Amino acid sequence: MKKHYDFSKGKKGIFFIKDKRDIHLPIYLDEDIEEYFSKIASSKGKDINSIINKVLKKELELQKELSI
Repeated sequence: MKKHYDFSKGKKGIFFIKDKRDIHLPIYLDEDIEEYFSKIASSKGKDINSIINKVLKKELELQKELSI
């Protein structure tokens, strides 16, 4: 490490995210799962994100029903 770093031209807070809801985490699917849902998405003319989100929302609904 250097003994001194020049931060005189640095900008404070440029990487600060005000609203944590704006953070989108990457989710990595197993190859076979991604291939399966990609085929469904392309056959329906949709992107894989919307298909996976629908599946996960249905799973949440099912979990809520089972916990009652």
